[in-house]
Amino acid sequence: MSELSDLTKSASKTIVSLKFPAVLKRFRQKTSNGDKTETTILPKKNMPYVNIQITRGATRDQKAQLVKDATDSLVRVLGKRPDHIHVVIQEIAEEDWGYSGLLTDEWKRKQSE
Repeated sequence: MSELSDLTKSASKTIVSLKFPAVLKRFRQKTSNGDKTETTILPKKNMPYVNIQITRGATRDQKAQLVKDATDSLVRVLGKRPDHIHVVIQEIAEEDWGYSGLLTDEWKRKQSE
């Protein structure tokens, strides 16, 4: 996902995780006598789930570009269908993110001293 690197330069930290959970499809079917219904669960193709965690500060346009680039990469590299791809962006406050034994906001303060 090389496209993502250009977009994350302004973020202090970025974590991207890809998961391919099995999605189950449920449907009801009447039995031959018409009285009862049965629920059958069929496995559906794996649907990629992308979780991008960044420190707060990205604009809506930057987030939209991250979603587009993550989707485009999965389509190009893995042949996934865009309508099967889910992307979640989680923004985390710098005081809730640790780096090098310090909270990120504290680490940034020390870097600027």
